[in-house]
Amino acid sequence: MDQFKIISFTFKNTPIKELNRFFLHEENRKERLEFLKYSCDIKEILFISTCNRMEFIITSHHDCDDFFLKNFFSHFRRDWNNDEINFAVNNAQVFQGENALRHIFKVASSLESLVVGEREIIAQVRKAYEVCKSEGLTGDFLRLVIKATINTAKQV
Repeated sequence: MDQFKIISFTFKNTPIKELNRFFLHEENRKERLEFLKYSCDIKEILFISTCNRMEFIITSHHDCDDFFLKNFFSHFRRDWNNDEINFAVNNAQVFQGENALRHIFKVASSLESLVVGEREIIAQVRKAYEVCKSEGLTGDFLRLVIKATINTAKQV
């Protein structure tokens, strides 16, 4: 469970107009996520994008400290300068282990949404997982996490 991490940007920690910095276009999302996975020694990666949040869900033996985050964001956008990388590091909300699991449960259950109780987020989580799975970016750990997440969100 210690390898499970989430790097999150939401309306709570980043101005909404700045969230687009972390958006990945569909036509190059797979290549960019594969590059991140390889460059940052990440085992699995899942990217969730909604109008109010961008989340990188990963499994990695590295701690999500400032050093890791700076490396992560310098590979996420190779055209970013130090100010842009520092903006990302300073605005990232990081969850690890059980806290990451609680966070993804709350996200999918819409308890972390701008409009609490909206049902669209569970479908967005499911779709993001299916896309990343089909692209070979996820494995067994994230499969089990997302299965538990969807089940939990349905119960909530």
